[in-house]
Amino acid sequence: MFLLTLIAVEYRIIFDRHVQASGHGKGVVDSQNGVDKTFLDAIFNCLVGHPEEDVDGVMNVTLTKLEDGERVSLAEVALKLLSSPSRREGVLSYNRKDDRVIRERRYFLREIGEADLEDMDLVAAGWKSQKRSGIRCHYNFIADWELGVGRIAARRVPCSCIGCIAKSQLPIKERYSGPCIDCDLWPIFRLNDNEGLNDFKIIEFQAKKDHDEEATRKAKGDTLRGRGYVEAEGVVDGGYGVETVSDGDKDYDYYPLIWDGTPYQIEEDGLYEVEGVDEPIQLAKGEFVCEAYWMYKIDGAPQWYTPSEYRGFIRMQQVLAPNLEMTPVSDGCQLPRSMSPSQIRELIEKGAMNISDYHHALLIEESLRRAQMDFEEDEFEEQYGDEDDFPEACSAEDEEDVQYGSEEE
Repeated sequence: MFLLTLIAVEYRIIFDRHVQASGHGKGVVDSQNGVDKTFLDAIFNCLVGHPEEDVDGVMNVTLTKLEDGERVSLAEVALKLLSSPSRREGVLSYNRKDDRVIRERRYFLREIGEADLEDMDLVAAGWKSQKRSGIRCHYNFIADWELGVGRIAARRVPCSCIGCIAKSQLPIKERYSGPCIDCDLWPIFRLNDNEGLNDFKIIEFQAKKDHDEEATRKAKGDTLRGRGYVEAEGVVDGGYGVETVSDGDKDYDYYPLIWDGTPYQIEEDGLYEVEGVDEPIQLAKGEFVCEAYWMYKIDGAPQWYTPSEYRGFIRMQQVLAPNLEMTPVSDGCQLPRSMSPSQIRELIEKGAMNISDYHHALLIEESLRRAQMDFEEDEFEEQYGDEDDFPEACSAEDEEDVQYGSEEE
């Protein structure tokens, strides 16, 4: 479920997972796994003597733990048995061969160490410390991108009645809090006017003793890079965007931008130079970046900004909003009255733009969620060490751009 929260945050989606008949073996997959298990049990229980000896027309099965000094994998043995041509397509019946639900069984082997994140060892915390209140008594788990990484909303029974659907559309602070009094199941689960047995609980995943923190860093890093691809979809040349602030910058909550071009993908790790920027920027292969102009904050005018002449590379994985709505000075959007008429005229000439209170609140919430994955630069430095170890800097013009959304993609 922790991985579901990563996917939800990466694509800004909501996973509403329903668990049906857990542990009862009533699903299609359970039935097929049961058939496989029965078949393997019959094979291993019936083998006697020396089954490894070659016999014409008989499949060889190695049962020893070691062969030629190497450990034998029983998973490989099981794969060999289950993948035999006579069994892979099941029992053929002339009359029903076209009506079979499963026409072919395919099996795969995953070696130890092949899968990413195997060393993650997390525990779901936040359950009530009373009988029948743990994870096994809950059948509905929601990974909501607005909850952030590592947080799940859980309830005992899933419900899609009109009341529950209406609750799911509330702001995030109300969506999973309070009693579900408008639910059709409320009369059944009601404990009192303020609490019901089917109310949502927010569950957080915490590291256990043997947890590998590097695995979590890798998972978050993959999510962040995937998020960059998603953000790149929303960029409009000449439009506005917002980037996360640098560490230690207390003057800005975020950095508004004016896009100068469309996003493209970096093909090689290294330092890259951009016209008008003194310092090269370190970028990793596969990242989506876009060039943009930063905007100045107007002193004494909260959430008002003017364009600047400073231009640079923007890593799309650090973008909070790729297509932000900003408003110029108008009758309904005025600069502070404390400013003189000459100041206002000057700011209008410079192209002053405003971020509404609504969008400002959304950006603050998103910046807090993004802070949970604020480690990407450290990983990049660990790979190369000091700046002297980085590949030689090249310019953006030297990079063979892969324009996002083009026919060349």
